[in-house]
Amino acid sequence: MGNNTEIYEWNSDSQETATSLKPIRKCLDCGLEIYSEKDLKLFIKNGKHKYGYRNLCKKCHILRVKKRFENMTKEEKEKDKEYHRVWEKTNIKRRNSKKNRMYYKNKGISFDFNLRTNVCCICGKKYPKNLKRQTDLHHIKYLDDNPLGHTVELCVGCHFKIHKTKNSQLVPIGGGKYKIQRQKSNDSTGIYKEKNGKWCAFLYNEGKHGYLGLFPTYGAAQNARNNAIEKLNM
Repeated sequence: MGNNTEIYEWNSDSQETATSLKPIRKCLDCGLEIYSEKDLKLFIKNGKHKYGYRNLCKKCHILRVKKRFENMTKEEKEKDKEYHRVWEKTNIKRRNSKKNRMYYKNKGISFDFNLRTNVCCICGKKYPKNLKRQTDLHHIKYLDDNPLGHTVELCVGCHFKIHKTKNSQLVPIGGGKYKIQRQKSNDSTGIYKEKNGKWCAFLYNEGKHGYLGLFPTYGAAQNARNNAIEKLNM
């Protein structure tokens, strides 16, 4: 119980205040008790238990593992080693899931390498590597064979801006940087692009707004509008 007196001295003003409180964790093997959340690091983590830690200190956990490993057969030891190797690989993938993961046509895809440099191609904003929120990968054009094709790295603000701005496109300005520019045309009056990627055509006639429909391409919308103008002899 010598370890208990040391813990009281670390996180309590006196032994009386420590003994008057109930321990938040107590080791089932050695009886080690702690009264402060600062000392939780002495115990084994487990999210299912209270405070996120088990009632088992790290020293007793190591002794349990050694005893269990000594009583194992050779086949059981090999299976245990393989299990831990697989667990380490999956654990590394979980840690780097946000850096190695991207969305392609509303589906999550993971890779074995880091996809991001954490630098926005428009504003130049840098994200720290230890930050949970990483930059977004924006597709200028979707390729069925290559999900990484025609992708640029954008911060959250620039990625939101390019999707919010109508008829917008990314234009390269050199040095791996881009700028947001609206698509302009001499005959673009009465035609605009919807959020779903389709082109909407409309026409004003005698003070009334005439809706001509949605079209997959800009040229189809322009042809429909020109045909409507010819029919009305405008």
